[in-house]
Amino acid sequence: MKKMIAMLLVFILMVTLIACGSESKSPSGGSSLPSGNVSSGSDSGDTASDEVFYFKLDYPDPATSIIGVFLTQWVEEIKQASDGRIQIELFHGATLGAVTDIIDNLYNGVSDLAWTAPTIYTGRFPVTEGMNLPLLGIQSGEDSVNFAWYVYENSKDMQNEYQLSRLLGVYQSAPNLLCLGEGTTEGLDGFKNKVVKVQGAYPSHLMNELGISPISFHNSELYESIQKGVVNGFLVDVTTFATWNLYEVCSQMFDYPFFRSTLFVQMNNDSYNSLPDDLKAVIDENTGKDFSFRMAEAFEKAGSDCIESFTGVKSSFSAADIKTLEQAAANVHQIWINDMNKMGYDGEAIMNIYQDAGASLR
Repeated sequence: MKKMIAMLLVFILMVTLIACGSESKSPSGGSSLPSGNVSSGSDSGDTASDEVFYFKLDYPDPATSIIGVFLTQWVEEIKQASDGRIQIELFHGATLGAVTDIIDNLYNGVSDLAWTAPTIYTGRFPVTEGMNLPLLGIQSGEDSVNFAWYVYENSKDMQNEYQLSRLLGVYQSAPNLLCLGEGTTEGLDGFKNKVVKVQGAYPSHLMNELGISPISFHNSELYESIQKGVVNGFLVDVTTFATWNLYEVCSQMFDYPFFRSTLFVQMNNDSYNSLPDDLKAVIDENTGKDFSFRMAEAFEKAGSDCIESFTGVKSSFSAADIKTLEQAAANVHQIWINDMNKMGYDGEAIMNIYQDAGASLR
């Protein structure tokens, strides 16, 4: 009997040791990965240097677009610079919601970063959007970066537009050119009373000044709209030709640069502030003005390639047409000043900053 009791005690002790062993910590230092966008990143324990931060970047264009290719490279650079501790997943084609929801999704934490255009969100970034006004003297992608950051650094009103986010990059696209879907025309008179796709309130005002009927929608709908005769022409960033294959639905292109479209990258404040200082430094060192120059350069090159690849009729406006455009642009500038005043801004003062920014380019 004593022998049986001793064997039973040994068995109970073995079971207890096995049970205790099953509760030991995982190799990462914890029994499970923490919830949220942070996980343990190595076998050395849950120290700050081991945390991996997972972020979502939302943008409206396809993966194969100019910005899609650029951002794919950039997120890899961030991953390498952070030793894998910042990992950014790209959500192409606004797959986290509608294109018009991208900014709200960023501010509400659905995404952590976003690339988009302020003209899609008319009224939310009035000073930033104002840089889309026609004929501000911006002649290149490099000009656009210097112009935009000059305004940002000298306008408290523009800075206040980013209270809920961190502005990582701002620049402008290749020039917006006026194009005809079918047939040809000698100049501006041929566009009168025709329906032309534009993006944004003030390009629309410009069309109205010229006797052209503007309509706005996302570029993804443009190809089909031209085919169906919903629009007769379009005023778009020329890189749109490659992104949405507009070569097939454009018969004539005028080489006059009406304006350039402002584009920006923002990061949710909470997402940025969740990073330790060394990873904030990685974001800081890979964004800002140099980051903006790189994006602008990619768009400028792509724009030149698109113009060169266009096989339709390439035309120029006459001196009389250019004079008409300049007067129309001046009228639109005044409309913008009046609108800004109605919203409580000093429209004239901001326009003076734009003019100073333009003068700084020469």
